[in-house]
Amino acid sequence: VKKLGYYTYKLLTEKLEGADWDNIQTIQESDNIYIYKFINENSPICVIWWDYFDEAIYNTGDTKAVILNVDFTGNALITKAVPNAEIGKNLNESEYPDFFETNIEPVIGGQAIITLGTSPVFVEAENQE
Repeated sequence: VKKLGYYTYKLLTEKLEGADWDNIQTIQESDNIYIYKFINENSPICVIWWDYFDEAIYNTGDTKAVILNVDFTGNALITKAVPNAEIGKNLNESEYPDFFETNIEPVIGGQAIITLGTSPVFVEAENQE
């Protein structure tokens, strides 16, 4: 049975395929928020996570919002990096990648508000998919 991590790794390699690994930009490494920007075939994609366990609200189910400066217009596609299931055997592989939760946030003035929880997220222009 494939574990959740298998699908997370599969999505990661697909999202970052063709990325320029010599020019990764560190956007933030403070306040328990980590944001890294990759250029993937001339399109930006950010990987973001919140080390929530380092904060006092550990295990409360809370979220944290961050404002991300982006260099695209329209909408930001946010994809959680961990599948929406408790264990891997609950996933139907033929439904990949639809079992990753996604949402759309508007880009206003070059910024998108990203709500972080316990799962890392990928943020990219909506029309890249």
